Amino acid sequence: KEPAINADGTAVSFTSTATNLDAADDANASQSDIFLRTTSQVTNLVSMRTGIATGGDGPSEASDLSPDGATVVFASRAADLVSAPINGRREVFRRQVNVPGMPTTLVSKSSGGAAADDDASGATISVVGASGWVSFSSAATNLVPGQTDGSYALYVADSTGVVRLASRAPGANGAPLPGGSGI
Repeated sequence: KEPAINADGTAVSFTSTATNLDAADDANASQSDIFLRTTSQVTNLVSMRTGIATGGDGPSEASDLSPDGATVVFASRAADLVSAPINGRREVFRRQVNVPGMPTTLVSKSSGGAAADDDASGATISVVGASGWVSFSSAATNLVPGQTDGSYALYVADSTGVVRLASRAPGANGAPLPGGSGI
């Protein structure tokens, strides 16, 4: 379910609880994982643990695929996809799938590296590969200074991991919109 296709139709990311799509899957059918299927008839697990080729310890969902098919972004409640502490909330992650061994990275994080303190979801990626911008929504109060009312807002993360508030008043230093972005 929840498929996303790259620009030339050679790759599709999707969510599944199937246990027979990739040998790296942990065979935990009660948890959904993110997979990538290419036209070369290869299906790979994307939502995998850091340093270990098995699925995460929580459900993953809602993936998006970069136009070149090199990067997948997704939401997950898994606490073991990255080595940084995750607080049990749904977070947004990025995985560059065209380079073997590339780790999964946390996208929904503060400038200090802390995971979002409330759920994050709705991840989309633009441009190509590792240089793509990722947008997502969250009610977190720790992602950027000044966004502390706990309402949902729209954020954009660049390829270096810097997260910026996108739902703000016009201007370079526009204030956060009252009540969040309304999403």
